[in-house]
Amino acid sequence: AFFYASSPAHNEFLIWNGDYHLVSADGRLRWKIKGSDTPDAMAFSPDSRRIAVYVAGKLKIIDRNTKASKVLYAKGGSVRTLVWSPDSKWIAFRESRNKAASYDPPVVDFGWAVTAVNAETKAVHEFSAEVVELGPDTAGPDEGTLVTSIPILVGSTGIRPIVYANDVAGGYGELMLLSAPLLV
Repeated sequence: AFFYASSPAHNEFLIWNGDYHLVSADGRLRWKIKGSDTPDAMAFSPDSRRIAVYVAGKLKIIDRNTKASKVLYAKGGSVRTLVWSPDSKWIAFRESRNKAASYDPPVVDFGWAVTAVNAETKAVHEFSAEVVELGPDTAGPDEGTLVTSIPILVGSTGIRPIVYANDVAGGYGELMLLSAPLLV
């Protein structure tokens, strides 16, 4: 098997063919890391400083410069795609939970869940929502569509986390504000 991810900022590729190889566009090997399990997905952060790799039921982050890696999330299952937030702080993925461990509190297993993990704090957010209404002049999914999103709200004042606050509703609230371009 052979997998690769491309860097948006440094014109490099992470190639897996049994081991991980960081290769420049002109073919020069920058570094190599031993690896055995086939990754489900790999993706460079938009700033190209980190590489997310989902392998053997774990989301790992590899520092591009130091090769240091850390596990951010480990619940099992498999992943098809990793998506970074534009600020390189969050990683979202759709995960198959067919092999997942038990949860506390228990959750209903619908087969797939969308998860977002903060690459710095390891905070995990999992939610799905039904579109109730679109804002004025907003293009997005039809009302009634089930969606998920990275837990951030993009607006004219910048990027805000969806948290327990009066101005950015979230948490266990009945209704949440979500940015239409980030909906999956």
